[in-house]
Amino acid sequence: MIKRIYKYMPLREAFFDNFLLRVSGRDALNDPFEFFPSELILSDSLSDMYTQEELDDFVFSKYGVISFTETRDNLLMWSHYGDNHKGFAVEFDYEHTFFHTTYSSESNDIEGSIHRVLYRKERFHELENEDGSAILELFFHKSDEWEYEKEHRLLASFKKTKSSKTLDIPNLKEEMFFCQVPENAILSITFGCKADCKVIERLKDTLSKNPSCKHIKLCKAVASGTDYKLEFNSH
Repeated sequence: MIKRIYKYMPLREAFFDNFLLRVSGRDALNDPFEFFPSELILSDSLSDMYTQEELDDFVFSKYGVISFTETRDNLLMWSHYGDNHKGFAVEFDYEHTFFHTTYSSESNDIEGSIHRVLYRKERFHELENEDGSAILELFFHKSDEWEYEKEHRLLASFKKTKSSKTLDIPNLKEEMFFCQVPENAILSITFGCKADCKVIERLKDTLSKNPSCKHIKLCKAVASGTDYKLEFNSH
């Protein structure tokens, strides 16, 4: 059973002050098949409920996802999401209420609760239950070409999140949505093997001044001298 979950990020210093995680809508994701049901689902399971345009207006435009992964040692994940090993990976307590009840809904058991992404060779063609909540299944299916990511997703309604319009976040050209993760949900922070040492020291100082962060362990990834793998040292 999974006890820990990770998120790779660029070295965004503001995270160590506000602990905000972006809730990404379809346009912010890097897979063109995200939130686009197959034609078979549209013509069969959803034919009496939604057109693609209606799905966009009433479902997909109202929700976003926060993506996590099962490991901190994936070289590709560091490259793709950890700013080419210059960023960091946050380790979270998988059992913390943030991942199960903070953004949950009484109308379904999918929203606000973390779920594993299901990878498939063929597109998802049939909903398990043809009701409103079953539509949310569409947020958790991807091509098996993405399987190396070992992704878990937290689905959140934008109306329950914090908008960048109400937050003091400089240099944003478009509205974004965020969830604030409690400090006690964070177990450790691992800096990439190419992370700027001066920035690391500055962030260590920031965390040391926050009484709620005393428990967070800090690590630094190091490229192995003998294998194609990362090693991790306490920092």
